[in-house]
Amino acid sequence: METTKKIATITLIILLAVIAYGLFRTGRSTTASQTTPGGDSSQAAHGSVIDQTPLDTARRLVQMPTSADELPLAEEALRLGDREMDLAFAAAVSEARMHPVVLSAEAKQMRSKRSTGTMHGSRNLPPH
Repeated sequence: METTKKIATITLIILLAVIAYGLFRTGRSTTASQTTPGGDSSQAAHGSVIDQTPLDTARRLVQMPTSADELPLAEEALRLGDREMDLAFAAAVSEARMHPVVLSAEAKQMRSKRSTGTMHGSRNLPPH
């Protein structure tokens, strides 16, 4: 009985390690597709719904060492990934136009202050 528990525990630990390694190698984390290469998570902060995974994958494929036969296919994958990103962006812009964000009362007040120029800031300081 004790040996069975040890074997089960070791097997579960090995399986968890394999899963962690697989997730690390494939790069399928939630934030990986939402962050820019510089580490800036501006898209995640703005709630972007555009999935950049196809374009990122195509970019990695083009940079891999390929034979002369594979290079045109990798470039085509990059072109298609770029096209898919363009279409996703256009769809997101269309969706934003069709369903604009409803502003809270505080946001409406800030927008009206900004348009009338009564907000405090460097542009609205009195002359010296």
